[in-house]
Amino acid sequence: MRIAYLVAAHRNMEQVARMIRALSAPGDTFFVHVDARADRKAGRNLLSDLMKSVGSDADVRAVKRHRVRWGHWSQVRATLEAIRAVIDSGSGFDRVAFLSGQDYPIKSRAYIREFLTRHPREEFIESFSLVAPNRWSQWGDWFSSKSRTRYWHWHLGLRNHWLHIPIQRKVALGMTPHGGSNWWCLTGSAVEYVHEFTASHPQVSRYFRHAFLPDEFFFQTILANSAFASRITGDNLTLTDSSSPTGPWPTVFDSRWLPTLLASPKLFARKFDAAYDATVLDRLDEMLLSKAAAEPLTA
Repeated sequence: MRIAYLVAAHRNMEQVARMIRALSAPGDTFFVHVDARADRKAGRNLLSDLMKSVGSDADVRAVKRHRVRWGHWSQVRATLEAIRAVIDSGSGFDRVAFLSGQDYPIKSRAYIREFLTRHPREEFIESFSLVAPNRWSQWGDWFSSKSRTRYWHWHLGLRNHWLHIPIQRKVALGMTPHGGSNWWCLTGSAVEYVHEFTASHPQVSRYFRHAFLPDEFFFQTILANSAFASRITGDNLTLTDSSSPTGPWPTVFDSRWLPTLLASPKLFARKFDAAYDATVLDRLDEMLLSKAAAEPLTA
């Protein structure tokens, strides 16, 4: 079992390095994309900071950097750049997991590998049809029943502002659009398919460039309209919580959430902020290191 981790980071490189150290095992590689906008804000080389913090024990590779803005095509472009780096490495990974820099494992490295070995064909990605009732249907604003406008209508982004043009478009290639969380854990063959499909069908990327939040339906739509559809589990293996009525969304996990984190069947959780509460990460590290190789964590 060889795992490639794609990591989307923009801040707090020591926390990103900590996550990498917690996950790293022989044969695994971390392809890290650091938002090109982040250095200017931080006033230092964040990628250099990361490499120093990780040390020489983990195989960490830098991905060509892009300026990323929330809700824009740039988020998908950065992910595709990381996928290209995985393909170009020629390493033939069994699994490719896409994580944010604020994720953290809630199972041991050995458990994660054993779990994925037992599920060699499943595609762990949340995916549901956007032309049918789904978990977004009852949400307000862009996630309500009007969420179809996110991909059907034209959207032009300028920095953090959006121009919504209510003109309906035909979905590229007549595909049925699917949506879900933008974090996933796919087989190497599925990732190779996405890479090849995107390269051979540039009209799909052109279509999604003018969608709102395309990272939440680009990969789902491609896979749900392919031979991989029957392998999609609907589970992205990542625990998040968005139950707070006032935000932030998703919830930033702290030590009070430890029993929930340890009881979860998920492999990863999002999100954490060491500047807010590093103790929860300390406790997770203690548990991860102390448990037997394939034993699920318990509180």
